Amino acid sequence: MGYQSRATLVQVQGIAGVREATGGWDFTVIFKEDGTVWSVGANNCGQLGDGTHVDRNPIVFVAAP
Repeated sequence: MGYQSRATLVQVQGIAGVREATGGWDFTVIFKEDGTVWSVGANNCGQLGDGTHVDRNPIVFVAAP
């Protein structure tokens, strides 16, 4: 999938209005101000919450309020 480790924060392209973000081993879940949830990264154990085990890049929509 082409992950790249980073030692400093980088701006994620294509997403704005982020309220909070949390990460795990090779994945990130993003909570937006509008109440939607987005995720990106490794998904081999279903950690992205999209109902699949498919790695995701770019960011995918997961849930609405």
